Amino acid sequence: MAESSHQNISQAFVDSLDALTGAGLTPSDREAVRHSLVDFIGVTLAGAAQQRESALQLLQQLSPDGGSVPVIGFSEKTHLTAAALLTGMNAHTAELDDGERFAMVHPGAPVLGALLPLASVHPFDGEALYRAVFAGYEATIRLARSLQPTLKHRGYHATGICGTIGAAWAVATALGLNLNERRNALAAAAASTSGTLKAIRNHSTLKPYNAGLAAMNGLTAALMAKAGHIGPDDPLGGKEGLLFQLVGEEAETEELLAKAQPLPAIHAVYRKPYAACRHCHPAIEAALEIRASQALSPDSIEQVEVHTYALGIPGHDHRTVSGSHSAKMSTPYSVAAALLWGKAGQHEFSEEALENTEVQQLAHRTSVLANDEMSKAVPRERAAEVRVKTRGGEQHNMLIRLPLGEPERPLSSEAIEAKFRELATWWGMSEAGCNEVLEITRHPGAGWHKQLPLLLCAPKA
Repeated sequence: MAESSHQNISQAFVDSLDALTGAGLTPSDREAVRHSLVDFIGVTLAGAAQQRESALQLLQQLSPDGGSVPVIGFSEKTHLTAAALLTGMNAHTAELDDGERFAMVHPGAPVLGALLPLASVHPFDGEALYRAVFAGYEATIRLARSLQPTLKHRGYHATGICGTIGAAWAVATALGLNLNERRNALAAAAASTSGTLKAIRNHSTLKPYNAGLAAMNGLTAALMAKAGHIGPDDPLGGKEGLLFQLVGEEAETEELLAKAQPLPAIHAVYRKPYAACRHCHPAIEAALEIRASQALSPDSIEQVEVHTYALGIPGHDHRTVSGSHSAKMSTPYSVAAALLWGKAGQHEFSEEALENTEVQQLAHRTSVLANDEMSKAVPRERAAEVRVKTRGGEQHNMLIRLPLGEPERPLSSEAIEAKFRELATWWGMSEAGCNEVLEITRHPGAGWHKQLPLLLCAPKA
């Protein structure tokens, strides 16, 4: 590690987070928080609709006698920790939630997955909500940056690991915990992190479970601290600390303390325009560009090659998909869908779409290959070049170095709101309801925690 072994790195982390959040939020910070909140609500409603049957079965198992805490997307209520679990899972199910490419983490699902259920039990005002989101994103992304890419190479899912820390810090911020309580929240969160990339392999549908556990465990960790439980002095540092346990000596403490970061981490977040894993996005965008410029029928395409960075291939190069989740993880399927339909939204990854023989055949003619130069450019770039070869001997190539939605190519406020409206109306929300939600996110007053559930927890029409 870059820092000396005697330093309490956990305290340094806490101090640096406090220094940032204590300075207050700028107008730009507030806009970034609102974009995250709007995006989170839309993708969580979409996830709730997508996994409605299995989620309701889980709710029944977790709390057969019901509860008092609403869950976004459902009329049913449950207890607090179950609500955080389901909300975090719903936010990650549709593969449309935000992320950060240097950290390779999805901060919104665990952070907001913990905060919104919390507000139903421990109310806090809109200003506290904004501060908590800002702080939770900062903690999540900083920790993940300090551990990547070793974390991914070792098979850990950063959203589950680092999202637990971020969720705990967000809850501690929202509740106004004192310094000792915040330290103990960090310690409890470090003791309860979990998340493996095995959860995305084969026919598994457990990837959202990592995000849900992070929301639930982070929330529980902060409440443990509030209840008076005490953790070790330095849960992150030393040979028994979380950093060494996960990546050994390769943890970058300068990243953890954001010594070289010009802006708060929330400004580095990407937001997804396509309903697939982010590693698929540059190839999807390239395929869409080719389709827009060329009149190609599926039968006219002999072969498709996707050249991309090596880190984005494992778990994403399968041609045969076993369900919607598997399709969202598959670059061949995603590219085939983009070439066939000119879109890569929720419908293109639905069970109905998966049964289309043309998209199946085109996916089987699509291969994914590692490109050394693209691999070396990660994480500065996440590039993909799609090469479409026709049966008539033509070849159409398109290179995308950074996909749409990155901070260098951001979605506009209008695009983020349009994405929310599309997903919310797909779930069953009226236009008037969408307008109300957007207004609450602009000006979340003291009663926001009562207003939102009325709009977000009604049964689907």
